[in-house]
Amino acid sequence: MRSRNLLFVSALILVVFLAIACRVRTGSYTADISTGMPSAGLPQMSGRLYLSDDHIRLDWGLMSDVFDLKQRKGWRIMRDANAYMELGSNDLSSFAPEMTNGSLCSHTQVPSECKLVGTEVVEGRTAKKWNVFNPNGFHVSFWTDEQLGITLRMAMSETTTYQVTNLRQDSVPASMFQLPSGYRKVERPFKP
Repeated sequence: MRSRNLLFVSALILVVFLAIACRVRTGSYTADISTGMPSAGLPQMSGRLYLSDDHIRLDWGLMSDVFDLKQRKGWRIMRDANAYMELGSNDLSSFAPEMTNGSLCSHTQVPSECKLVGTEVVEGRTAKKWNVFNPNGFHVSFWTDEQLGITLRMAMSETTTYQVTNLRQDSVPASMFQLPSGYRKVERPFKP
């Protein structure tokens, strides 16, 4: 089950090849997150998001993805195995897409098929809605928080595949974004 969940999260992240945002974020935030596509046989997973000082952490139970948003790199921490693997900017594209002049389109696989649909309120936050075309033949919609530069919601067709809820300012210790000591590095089963 764990390897299936790892495979699902990796596949979800690879939906669109975007890079991460390089903008200054202020304050610390926590939120609930969920992901999954039960209609495609991929289980629903839930977890917590932590955001502070240009770092983001997504906890999914026994696995956590931790990124330095300025350095565009991070780790997938597997607590049950006391191991981690290195992640790159494409691994974060679903959660914090890179923006150039306020647009994520130039960082998509098919920039000419990307468009800003409009502005909506998602979970009480102002978000830009983007429609992105994937060369595999499907459309993905992103709702990105204008202030924080993170994805609040992502959907393929009409199915929500990633959702942030209960986002609120909160104290987050810096230790949440550090690699635990004593963990061994493992290689990725495949590279994007």
